[in-house]
Amino acid sequence: MQDIEDIRNARYMSLYSPPTSDQAKQLTKVIIETIKATEQRQRKRKANDERAFQETVGLIIGDLLIGYEQEVNQWSYHEMYPAAFSDMSVGYKLFRSTVETLTNARLIVVAKGRNHKPMEFEEGVSAFINGLATRFQPTSTLIDLASAYDISKGSYQDHFVTQLPRKVIEVRQAKKEGEGSGRKMKAIEKSFNSIADFEDNGIVEKVVGLVELLKNLEQRK
Repeated sequence: MQDIEDIRNARYMSLYSPPTSDQAKQLTKVIIETIKATEQRQRKRKANDERAFQETVGLIIGDLLIGYEQEVNQWSYHEMYPAAFSDMSVGYKLFRSTVETLTNARLIVVAKGRNHKPMEFEEGVSAFINGLATRFQPTSTLIDLASAYDISKGSYQDHFVTQLPRKVIEVRQAKKEGEGSGRKMKAIEKSFNSIADFEDNGIVEKVVGLVELLKNLEQRK
């Protein structure tokens, strides 16, 4: 039986940790071959779809292995609805279908998200209770397979290095047109090529603050 507290304290899947070492790339290749052996597809994927599929497999595996290193628990989570993937490199449909193939190959286990029924204190008056996003965890089969390529607990992040997003949406205040007028906010898309670019623009401090905020919100669930 799955421990509800472990599932509740899962790590968010950012999908920014692709296979970077030779061992990780080889592991991902073997996993893809394993998945294809269990698939029941009538048609081959088109070239672009195949490339996207292989990249998605690597990103999911990387996130789940890194999440498995957590001391508190070994689960990772992600919301399963289209809007939750709007700003990500992986789309909702591709993520969902890839997760299904990994599950069918018995490489990951999934704890589906759940909605809690509102508590009704008196007739017509109810309180909303947050549910849980879908959680994911690598199986012992995946862990053992990774170990066969010298990828073991304590070194996952060395083989699946988390990348910085190439573009960040920076929000700034627009210039006031007149006294008493409302402030408009406009989004400016900027490209970054290195961690130094983030530091020069004060992004690192903002991201650290955001991470701490998200941790606090998670603890209140």
